[in-house]
Amino acid sequence: MLWPADASPSVVLPMPRKAHVDEAAKPVARADAPAMRLPRGMRRASVLADIPAPLAQAYAASGGLIADDELAALLGRSVDQPLSRLARWILNREVVCIPWQLQSVLPLFQFDLRDMSLRPEVVEVVSELAGALDDWDVALWFATPNSWLDGATPVDTIGIDAAAVLQAARADRFIARG
Repeated sequence: MLWPADASPSVVLPMPRKAHVDEAAKPVARADAPAMRLPRGMRRASVLADIPAPLAQAYAASGGLIADDELAALLGRSVDQPLSRLARWILNREVVCIPWQLQSVLPLFQFDLRDMSLRPEVVEVVSELAGALDDWDVALWFATPNSWLDGATPVDTIGIDAAAVLQAARADRFIARG
């Protein structure tokens, strides 16, 4: 189901506020990679506490969400100029990126946490959708049950059957463009 472009949350369901969490992130649930955790001591940015609960919950099982500044810190461990790399990915619409409270929030499922590289199958699906959907709609598309995937969400299916998710993206892009 695609949500209208003006459906950026007008009613935000607040999540309980927590101070920074010092515990490691939940493992990434992917069929193609071992469970990985954020490095010990990496804190979740407080901006994540204000993300609409249904969206945060949809991405929780696949690694959750991370604020752009925290992602840049992780990228800095494996690449030179992490801010430039992240900015290029966002501007070229190679990643699922949620603009939120003057920051960008990104789902972790799209990264290989061993070296913070982009998962090519996710980049392919995002590029398929980018011409037809805005950033919020792409994020919602991955988190919403999809009839082309027998009611499963693309974020939960991409690690199991990336080809089916790509076909679903193509079909939904075709429908969105009319």
